[in-house]
Amino acid sequence: MVTLRLSVWGLAALSIFSGAYARPHHIHENGIAARDVALHKHVARDPRRKQAPVSGGKSKGWGPGMVYSPYADGGDCKSEDTMAKEINLVASKGEYGWLRIYGVDCNQVPVVVSCAAKNKMRVLLGIYDLSDEGKVADATKAIIAGVKDANKKSDKKEDDWSSIVGVSVGNEWLFNHPNDSAAKCKGLADSTRKTLRDAGFQGPVTNTDVWTIHLKNKELCGDDEIVTVNMHPFFDTSVTAQESGAFIKRHTEEIQKFCGKPVVVAETGWPTKGQPQKNAIPSPENQKTFLSEVKKNYKNYCVLSAFNEGWKKDGEYGVEKYWGVYSS
Repeated sequence: MVTLRLSVWGLAALSIFSGAYARPHHIHENGIAARDVALHKHVARDPRRKQAPVSGGKSKGWGPGMVYSPYADGGDCKSEDTMAKEINLVASKGEYGWLRIYGVDCNQVPVVVSCAAKNKMRVLLGIYDLSDEGKVADATKAIIAGVKDANKKSDKKEDDWSSIVGVSVGNEWLFNHPNDSAAKCKGLADSTRKTLRDAGFQGPVTNTDVWTIHLKNKELCGDDEIVTVNMHPFFDTSVTAQESGAFIKRHTEEIQKFCGKPVVVAETGWPTKGQPQKNAIPSPENQKTFLSEVKKNYKNYCVLSAFNEGWKKDGEYGVEKYWGVYSS
């Protein structure tokens, strides 16, 4: 069961919402991340078919992005000053043009969006808890209010959505809740899209899940211009860091053929610490190799993660905390 947190939006107008939001990422009561075990097995038994190469995704030129977490190592929310400092650091490297966040707690929407905008970066926003329509609706309202607040901080018009590259409704929701349905996930994305369209946002609103889950559920291709998937070569035990870029190229082509539209890899990465999984060995050197290979082989992807995330459980292979690319 993921930990629940009360939303902290810092907006008096939103005080009527008292729902709690689940905190990413994939952590269960037993301390094992679902991605560690189940995804490893799922990908490992998926046949790696020979396919013709494909160029990187062509959707709106997203380019490389970076996952950003608003949680401190102890599990509390980072301060606004800390978030600003860390985002400035990521921006200063000049390697990533957008950030991905997964939820609306910790006042992360207005803070991350405003800091990103000041650095000429964009943001992929997220709604994490899809357990019922009410929670999704509340999170959507929080997104709208958060973007308005960010625009005020940036001296922009309230209804300016130019800093938002997209909105992901769910993150590996169906993978982690196999008794739920793809039709439900798509329906929540559709209703969220309508609300956001009414608020002036015209960009993509998608469901993001593990790539193999998309291949089993056509509904997750959605009705928007792109598809967003999570794809971690590390959890296929036969893939080395040197082969990771080719893995991503091959399987994004598979998704693109299945869905008939461009693919953005909304989460991928390589850990720097933990236990080896046959050919997949965590290390700083292999992370550097992964980053080089994915850049060579694909265009539109988001790296997990900007910094190590000490608030997470170690997971079965001891890797969950150690995907960070930079040191804060």
